[in-house]
Amino acid sequence: MIRAANLLPMKLVRMVFGTWRANFFGARGNSSSANRHPNVCSPNAFTNNQLVELVAQERKSALQSNENGIHMIKRISSLQLCRIRTVSTIVMLAPVIAIGQVITIDNDNANNVGGTFSVISGTWTTGSASSDKYLNDYRFIDVELDGQAEVEWRPTITTPGNYHVEVYYPQGGNRSPNAPFTVHHANGTVTAAVNQQSNGGQWNSIGTYAFNSGSTGYVSLGNNASPVVVLADAVRFSLDTPTTEPEFRGMWISRFEWPSTNLSTVQSRIASMMSNLEANNFNAAVFQVRGQADTLYPSPFEVWSNILSNNGNAPPGWGSFDPMQYAIDQAHLRGLEFHAYINTHVAWQATCAVPATKPTYTLNHIFWDHFDADNPNARDWLIHDQSGTPIQCEESSYTWIAPGVPDASAYTRKQIMYVVENYDVDGVHFDRIRTPGTEYSHDPISEARFNGEGNPDGLSFANWTRDQFTRMLCDVYAQIMEVRPEVKVSSAPLGLYQSSSYPGYPGACGFLYGRTCAYQDAQAWLAAGAQDFIAPQIYWADGGANPDFSEVLPDWVANNAGRHIYAGQTDNLGVGELVSQISATRTLGGEGNVVFSYGDFNNNNFWPVYSNPGGPYETPVATPPMPWKDSPTDGILIGNVTELGTGVPIVDAHVTRNGSTYTALSSGDGLYSMLKVPPGTYTLSFDKPSVGSKVVTDVEVIAGLVTRVDVELGAPPIQCDIDDDGDVDADDFALMGPCLLGPSVNFPNGNICLDCDLDGDNDLDLIDYGIFQELVMP
Repeated sequence: MIRAANLLPMKLVRMVFGTWRANFFGARGNSSSANRHPNVCSPNAFTNNQLVELVAQERKSALQSNENGIHMIKRISSLQLCRIRTVSTIVMLAPVIAIGQVITIDNDNANNVGGTFSVISGTWTTGSASSDKYLNDYRFIDVELDGQAEVEWRPTITTPGNYHVEVYYPQGGNRSPNAPFTVHHANGTVTAAVNQQSNGGQWNSIGTYAFNSGSTGYVSLGNNASPVVVLADAVRFSLDTPTTEPEFRGMWISRFEWPSTNLSTVQSRIASMMSNLEANNFNAAVFQVRGQADTLYPSPFEVWSNILSNNGNAPPGWGSFDPMQYAIDQAHLRGLEFHAYINTHVAWQATCAVPATKPTYTLNHIFWDHFDADNPNARDWLIHDQSGTPIQCEESSYTWIAPGVPDASAYTRKQIMYVVENYDVDGVHFDRIRTPGTEYSHDPISEARFNGEGNPDGLSFANWTRDQFTRMLCDVYAQIMEVRPEVKVSSAPLGLYQSSSYPGYPGACGFLYGRTCAYQDAQAWLAAGAQDFIAPQIYWADGGANPDFSEVLPDWVANNAGRHIYAGQTDNLGVGELVSQISATRTLGGEGNVVFSYGDFNNNNFWPVYSNPGGPYETPVATPPMPWKDSPTDGILIGNVTELGTGVPIVDAHVTRNGSTYTALSSGDGLYSMLKVPPGTYTLSFDKPSVGSKVVTDVEVIAGLVTRVDVELGAPPIQCDIDDDGDVDADDFALMGPCLLGPSVNFPNGNICLDCDLDGDNDLDLIDYGIFQELVMP
């Protein structure tokens, strides 16, 4: 993706990018899904020297004509078009960038400027027969016959920083499938096994690494590999110039990393975390505040987490201290966005022994009301397997919440809305918003709804379960937009969506695909408009066994529905891989990254590799704008459906509007929603067969606004129908007798006697008796 703010002057776009694209990709230079992986890619359309010359010519022209200097077109990815696992790099340099930042070292030193190739040991033969070589020739050695051997490519680095390292070689069936290229960088060494039987004739990335000034860093290649032949051709080092474009630079901070029962320790940790993020040019903290239906902040609805409390109350000595408020203040003091990180569909994390552990530290945990598998009267929100058995402890040792239970969804939304309405958060961020497997949940409530009014479109069980998550997210998004439209709503789905999105990946649940194996249809959430961004957990490196980061991310970007994709990363891959993935994210069209998680990142001191000169976060940037929030083109409908006269929420009322085939459903609190509604005037229809129906006309929807339409369904109550049998007769008269206590006795609201307070004075006396007689015995 080339952002508008990064565009080259059009002359150079036509001269360099157009020609290079035509030569490199041929007539199939097309990034549509149908042509994402063409079979033929013509390599080496331009040598590095030719590119430098072209850029130098345009730079001179731009300076002479006072045009804006070019920033860069970086890392133009051949991944999608050439079906490689790595990111090819073509770097075009701005007037302010030194030409020496790209160093290409061939095996023939006659072609090298800024670096040398050396044979360290062994006898390497020069070859030229392979047509897909870099420049004129290459070196090769037989793994089995020629003894131990090694070569190296050693650049002279003038600008320290993070460099993309790429290798070039001619492929062949007799080549090693695991040629060991070792990068000797500023922070140690990393060896990448490169399959030289494929992906030849092009630049293949082996990562991004920090290099100091001088010639201390280099790449070596040995022949300690699988038979038969190892080839040494060319290596390229390209400085990762920091972007100045807005992008999301987030860090997940888990609930296991900042808490302590010691107040001063908590304050010190939080302040230090936010300071480190600011100092190293991150711009967002994704800070966990709720993990398992208990909280790490004072809530009127839920108990304190057992991480901080031994009885469900605030830690001793804390008084009114609120760690979430403190974290928000510390983040905002440093210009960071604060996103409250909330687990939505887990209610307890236990040791899955038999019996599984329970939250015995407090009997006020919601677990005891709805998730105790051993209590038939207190497991209605708990997942059940295909046989209808309640399952106490499942994947990741969690007690999981059934997504098809409306009261459970309403309860979770209530907790989210408390955070939104009472804290100055910049966003709310959801995790564990899925099931632990395809066998869930066949609980009684979900089964009844699936086979009844809760399935208006007749979906299969799998699609219906996916739809439960989507509907909940639509409802909470609408609620948030009604009260605080600036708040960003997001989630962290599993990194793999479904097997068909990635050619060559195993089907079924060969990997844990979110949509297929956990009913987590995050792309549907985006399409529905229920997310402002997602951060899929793409926790794999490039260049190894599947999955590959750069094979997974493009599908998320292609299906973003106009919202943002911030690639989720894990720091256990090492800082070199993290930095390489930031570059890949920028190339492939993502709008930022979120790394998991603060603890290991900080303990390994990855900070300087990110923010030192040449690092990807060398300069601070803003988070990316969201046009659908800044200049919205559609509106939202929301409301509550309740029973007339009682105010009791109605569940699974069907709500439709003219011009749309979508049927909204009212949830456990009666809430319904419709997102992405075009501006206009609509007629809404409400129907619950067992209660009643209603039509509301002239409902105006305005772009950027939330329109609320609350309705009551049902017939008005029959006054003096004390036995509630639908009529007023002698039976009611008999029940009225004990209520005739005279005008000195006022009944509390809700008392059954007031059903017969026919004169409306809040008591029952002879006046009411007389009116009643006229009703039943005229």
